[in-house]
Amino acid sequence: GVRACDRVDLEIRRGETLILMGENGAGKSTLASLITGRILPDGGEIIHREKKGAGMVHQKPQVVEDYSVRDMVFGGNVELNRGLFISPGREREELIRIFEETGYDLQPEDLMGDLAPFQHQLTELAENLLMGKKVLILDEPEFPRIPELLAYLKQRGVTPLIITHRVEDALTLGDRIVMMGKGRIIMDRSGRDPGLREALLENLLHGKSEQSAPTADLTTPSKGFIRVIAGHHESGLWDEEERLAREFLGKGDNGYIPSLNRRKAMEASWTVEENFMIHRRRNFAGPLGLIRKKALLTEGSVSLDRNGVTARPGDRMDHLSGGNQKKLLLLREFQRTGEKILLSEPSAALDRGNRDYLYDLIFKARKQGKEICLLTADPEEAFALGDEVVPLFRGKRGSPLRRGEYTLSRLVELMGGIGT
Repeated sequence: GVRACDRVDLEIRRGETLILMGENGAGKSTLASLITGRILPDGGEIIHREKKGAGMVHQKPQVVEDYSVRDMVFGGNVELNRGLFISPGREREELIRIFEETGYDLQPEDLMGDLAPFQHQLTELAENLLMGKKVLILDEPEFPRIPELLAYLKQRGVTPLIITHRVEDALTLGDRIVMMGKGRIIMDRSGRDPGLREALLENLLHGKSEQSAPTADLTTPSKGFIRVIAGHHESGLWDEEERLAREFLGKGDNGYIPSLNRRKAMEASWTVEENFMIHRRRNFAGPLGLIRKKALLTEGSVSLDRNGVTARPGDRMDHLSGGNQKKLLLLREFQRTGEKILLSEPSAALDRGNRDYLYDLIFKARKQGKEICLLTADPEEAFALGDEVVPLFRGKRGSPLRRGEYTLSRLVELMGGIGT
């Protein structure tokens, strides 16, 4: 029910550093795709005063790991393809010049699979510069020494637009800060305006900055514990998930719900009962190790019906809606016998009803004495659920915050790099 970009009116001024902020789903990525021409608007118009238009350096550029940097830049780029007049030596010289000017250590022969994430971004940046783009959108840039990089871009006549969640970067880098919310621009202010920090926090918190964490437990007393690691994706949330997954899955029958790729947690071509009961098959083993299919089907049907999953045991997983897939996986992982459950952004893409269902599962598990570790980019979710919240910024964990010892505003500051 929300338009991704609803009557957005934005002017990008030559030579300024424009910061674009907003919560997940605010419309930032759609606006970037409209500016670069990847998608066409349903109405209105986009005017480029520079003939070369706008380019983009993505948060996680798509790379071919076996390609060299030179192959990645020139290999499939129509604008840079010189047909029969290809000069590998000239291409190499152009790349070396850009890498030397930006001050980063990268060689055209380096393999993409051997590079750090910011070097993937640097490769995409070099490609855009060689194409002559005069507006360059940097989506959650990871570059070291970014002020120097911005100065270099402006010296070349390139106007940078930075998409970020980092309040610290907005305050230190931005000549102008634009905030989006629900597909619209809700704030457009100069980076030198007094009270800018407070305005940023107010818009990011939706007016909840003075709310304090409740001192009482949200459920009846229990032996369990909910630890939340709260950080934005560009601060290393997914890397943190990978580390914790190895730790949790290596011990006992612990539960795990991955963030981005549900395929890690299910076999799409298998049936519902096969996915749902996969870790309990030994409970239904008969003579010679054969599975007692009828018993498995019966228990699976009863459990699905009792927990409100709209699916039949014989349905294929890839025939279910995304919400029912996630609900099924949540139910399965919470029924494991281990003492720990790892959840990475489990409420993403869930509607209000299914989110309440998830939170109910979390609190029931806590009451049963389980240790829940939840990773989230949503400060309000961290604030509401955590007995302890650990802020994450640029790959480093901050000091744990216990319930009742901090405000939501303080958590947002720590996630944005203020006071870390």
